[in-house]
Amino acid sequence: MPRVDPGAFVKFGGLNCIGQLINANFNTVSDQQIIMFADAYILDRIIVVNASIEPSLAVGGIYRNPNKVTPVSNPGQVYTGLTAARKYIRLTLNPLISTDALLDATLFFSLTTPQGSACNADIYLFGDVIS
Repeated sequence: MPRVDPGAFVKFGGLNCIGQLINANFNTVSDQQIIMFADAYILDRIIVVNASIEPSLAVGGIYRNPNKVTPVSNPGQVYTGLTAARKYIRLTLNPLISTDALLDATLFFSLTTPQGSACNADIYLFGDVIS
């Protein structure tokens, strides 16, 4: 997937890329910021792609707040399907946010279990822009 310039959302075949984290580190439990490109949005899907190795041990998700507070995706998400660079997985969204428009300028990618060795991947967030 092409890189998106921060500050502007881009359409991918009818989808609005409203946030991204390039080279997310899958070997840390620290919060990693995802800067969103819209002030208000409806999150529709989160795609993880371009893994450097298969993150077979990594577990975690996307959160609205630091320190793994208020999950946007399944906090127990596994990434074992990323067996090659062009493989992707779609994260399972938390049903509690599926009817809410979000206003968060920043979301957080955070693992509860790290990979245990160097591993990076790209995370793209898609949805509808409200403002």
